[in-house]
Amino acid sequence: MNKLLSYADFIHYNNHEYGITCLAYKALPFDPAPEHWERYTIPCLELT
Repeated sequence: MNKLLSYADFIHYNNHEYGITCLAYKALPFDPAPEHWERYTIPCLELT
């Protein structure tokens, strides 16, 4: 999911000079992820 989100965000930034999500990304070994990903994923995990 991170790969798809970051790819879409980077493509949009390349075309329009601003991202879809306005998130900062950090490099991980396999793909970029939002800098503070726990803010977005932990509440979703608590719902299940």
